[in-house]
Amino acid sequence: MALGSIKSCRRSAVSFFRWRGQLGLTNYLFESALVVHYLDHLDGKPLPPAAAGYWQSQWWQALGNGMIDATIARMLESRRPDDKQMPEKMQREEARIARAFATADHAYRDGKFLAGSKFSLADLTFGVAFQYIDIRYPHDWCSQHPRLK
Repeated sequence: MALGSIKSCRRSAVSFFRWRGQLGLTNYLFESALVVHYLDHLDGKPLPPAAAGYWQSQWWQALGNGMIDATIARMLESRRPDDKQMPEKMQREEARIARAFATADHAYRDGKFLAGSKFSLADLTFGVAFQYIDIRYPHDWCSQHPRLK
């Protein structure tokens, strides 16, 4: 597939990347991982490089994205009217977040970076996940997982 020209545009609070493909059709990339993979293929160099290996970095990214997804689900449930909220859903999402923190704590190897010796998308994803959780689901995860802070 020929990768055409790309340019960024803003619509509402969502970033889209638009490019013209080989058939002359305008396409939109709207999800972070898809945008990163597209940019990776422009010159063949990962952004930023995942020195420890592609799959290790992908694993960390998936775990961080799962934490964000669970936090969003919990937050949306908390915004429903009190009489419509399902406490078991809130507990389920909180348990997902707790398991993800425990998994990350267990997998972390005490290095400066999550995947290898250089900053990678794994570190970026987890930085975003931790900040998002602190905003949308503030709780004391740091005392339970001090190696991750």
